[in-house]
Amino acid sequence: MVLRGRSRYKVCEVLGLVAGALFILALLLSVFKSHLLEVQRFYEVWDHPVAEAEQAIETAKPVPAHKLPWDPTSIEDVPKAGDSRLKEVWNSSEAEYYYSCSDPSPKYAAATRNTGQNGYMLIEANGDLSMQRAGIADFVTIARILDVTMVVPSLANRPGEHAKVNFSGVFDAEHFIATLASDVRVLAELPDDVRDDDPAVFVPPRKATAVWYEVKLLHELQAKKVLRCSQTDSRLQDNLGPDQQKLRCRAMYKALQFAAPIRELGQRLVQRLRDKHKSKRYVAVHIRFDEELLSSSGCYFGGGDRERRDLRQFRKRRNSQFPQKDPHKERREGRCPLTPLELGLLLRAMGFGEDVVLYIVMGDVYGGDESLAPLKQLFPDHYTRSTLAAEQELAPFRAHPSTLAALDYTICHQSDAFAANDNGDMARIIAGHRRFDGHRRTIRPNLQKLALLYVARRSLGWYQFASKLRIFHEGMIGDPREKSKEFHEVPSACVCAQGQFEFIRSAHEGRELIKRIRAGERNGTAGVLDRESMATAEEEEETQSLKQTGDTIIQDLLNTGIDESLVVDEDEDAELPEDWPWLMN
Repeated sequence: MVLRGRSRYKVCEVLGLVAGALFILALLLSVFKSHLLEVQRFYEVWDHPVAEAEQAIETAKPVPAHKLPWDPTSIEDVPKAGDSRLKEVWNSSEAEYYYSCSDPSPKYAAATRNTGQNGYMLIEANGDLSMQRAGIADFVTIARILDVTMVVPSLANRPGEHAKVNFSGVFDAEHFIATLASDVRVLAELPDDVRDDDPAVFVPPRKATAVWYEVKLLHELQAKKVLRCSQTDSRLQDNLGPDQQKLRCRAMYKALQFAAPIRELGQRLVQRLRDKHKSKRYVAVHIRFDEELLSSSGCYFGGGDRERRDLRQFRKRRNSQFPQKDPHKERREGRCPLTPLELGLLLRAMGFGEDVVLYIVMGDVYGGDESLAPLKQLFPDHYTRSTLAAEQELAPFRAHPSTLAALDYTICHQSDAFAANDNGDMARIIAGHRRFDGHRRTIRPNLQKLALLYVARRSLGWYQFASKLRIFHEGMIGDPREKSKEFHEVPSACVCAQGQFEFIRSAHEGRELIKRIRAGERNGTAGVLDRESMATAEEEEETQSLKQTGDTIIQDLLNTGIDESLVVDEDEDAELPEDWPWLMN
């Protein structure tokens, strides 16, 4: 059949479109070819990650002492500069929309002259400095729950510490008492009339509930007016009421201010670090890599026969205090801290180049300078407390480890970015403090995923390795929306959102908003309440999912610290202030 002219023209047009589509498809495939190959390579590498990890660890050869705990040649392909394509290296773009909000709600009863009449509480805060801070904050809250008078805490010595330090040697006692005056009654010492009484000694269980303290201790207070506790670490549950959580924050972040000499030297050292670089920024890292930690972890860190022998002898000296563990299982389950080299690779992959000023907090490090050498090579502009401050400046603080630890805490807390080689107490508590003060970049290592990634390090090119590492750390870098079960790590009750909320000042519109929140209604696009469409909407739709949205918005309003009755009051005729600012997500 012979095609007419018009038909030929249509066929040619179709053929042209098909050819054009094929050309565009070929172009797209060429553009994304490298990316697809990278993804394919990723899944090939991780097809049997556990087997590869175990084989790599099991077949590790003895490593010379100067290469402990990992071979420094593994940084040969690491670029000197941070990846310029990365955004938000130093902070999250959302951080500016969040602020600390630890003030009590309007229904919170302030302390009076009659507060604390149930008795007195003595505590001896145990653990390292960070745990002492958290323990004291918890027991301030417990004192409020029991309505007892708290005596300024004492600080317990850690094993091996002989010099005693009192509370005022580390913290500002007067500031502590004054800051909590509206919450609990705090005295510098026991009154004379009960000073010689035998206290009721108690050791609460870990993560005890508020009800436990009320049931167990109020009965004790009827027999004896003084309670004493020497175990304060993690002795209060994480989930409490909003006002109790906010009291925790006021005690932790406001009342527990370091003593003036510590604050003054700490600020001088912070400024010295900022003056080292034109950006006025620095990174602080906390490294715990001592024999005790390595022995208790049961992990293998690549140090060959020497490492195995050293840690075996350490366990023997401790009379088998640390049982033998399966190193493969411990690493797979994320219980092995990063080596200094691995921490350095983590920082570089997250975008920090060699020009970054690095402040290192550490105690004894297994392998000494050899272990630290790769980290220092990656970040040559590095400092410690001893290299940053003159000896005469540090001399007054050397009498007790807690005062030196307070200096390090100050520098880590105020750093522009913070990272640690494990998820221990100090790392978690500093992370929470930094969230409260503005969500500065805080990197917590995802040890379980990193364990396999580091084993596959030599099978991956640097950029592929760095890309996967960043993916693994989404949700663990200090962004405002991150969650944790540990209150002192993510004090969510004390952080509120602003900026993305808009104000509605009309009482009438406010009342309409309350009505529709109660009904769980939402108009407009997901997550946005359009007040014009809400005011004119004629049809109403109620579903369970929309009710949940309404509940979320109500909670956001309550988190601003407003009177709960203005949000959930069932009285439809309740009057609202004309200028009351309604926050709308």
